[in-house]
Amino acid sequence: MNRTRISRLAAWAITLGMASAPVLAGPRLPRITEAPSGPRFWMYAVFVLLLAGVVFAASLKSKRGHQD
Repeated sequence: MNRTRISRLAAWAITLGMASAPVLAGPRLPRITEAPSGPRFWMYAVFVLLLAGVVFAASLKSKRGHQD
């Protein structure tokens, strides 16, 4: 029984060490030299098209009656 307890403690210590190694190494943040420039026009155009599609779909009259 004592040997099982030591094996479990060793397995726990190895697992904890392997899991905490990346955290203890510290964060490696990417260096940003310039601000990212995105295509704002296309982003807003896609947003407007999706919004128009949702409004159009919501405004369609249902063909189902109250008895369905």
